[in-house]
Amino acid sequence: DACVTGIFYLLNRSVALFRISVLFATGGFASLSLAISCRWIEAGHSPLTSMYETLVFFAWASWFVALVIVLPRGMRELLVLIPFVSVVCLGYASTLDASIRPLFPALRSNWLTIHVAACFLGYAGFAMGFITGIGLAISLWLKRPVKKWENSSVVCIRFGFIFLTYGILTGSVWANEAWTTYWGWDSKEIWALLTWILYFSLLMLRSKEQKDGKLIKKLPFLTALFTIGGFFFVLFTYFGVSYLLKGLHSYL
Repeated sequence: DACVTGIFYLLNRSVALFRISVLFATGGFASLSLAISCRWIEAGHSPLTSMYETLVFFAWASWFVALVIVLPRGMRELLVLIPFVSVVCLGYASTLDASIRPLFPALRSNWLTIHVAACFLGYAGFAMGFITGIGLAISLWLKRPVKKWENSSVVCIRFGFIFLTYGILTGSVWANEAWTTYWGWDSKEIWALLTWILYFSLLMLRSKEQKDGKLIKKLPFLTALFTIGGFFFVLFTYFGVSYLLKGLHSYL
């Protein structure tokens, strides 16, 4: 319902349709929060230990990020597109095994919730950055004002970067407890680091914009390029490593 009303809003820009879309999405968010809480109680641990559970959390985190950083900025076009991220995540999750599995020994730690939740909040921020990057690229192509899309992209990427950084750091502490090493060059660790470096590079470019006049002109294009391209790194870190590469994180 949120997606359908969101599409109609994009077609005619009715404020009423925008509000209805947000209301539907928030209602779905509340229902998903209840479902995650019930599964947590039933499992006896945070439901973040399988592909099914992390996809459901990704769907939840996407709208959480929308409420925290997108809604206050008044980016209506972005806000009505975000429910599509949740729908894709939940749609894919519906094809997977939803059974509650016994925890692997390495997962029996309080770091489970902290580390995994931080990473997926970061992924959700990057997903928002991906959508704003597409909006920015379209605006550049149509030669329309880009400042609003560009600024929103940076806010989303900064949010994602902070949580990914926190996720990597807490993961290192957890790894030392579980495997007696802070960094084992596991495939998931490598790709998380590559993703971190890519977004760090974008933020460093942004920090130099006031010093380099030539860079300022190219910055919107570079921002769109990094936010769109960077999300493919996120997807590979999440899905590609889990399905294609073997490692200590293969249990997802």
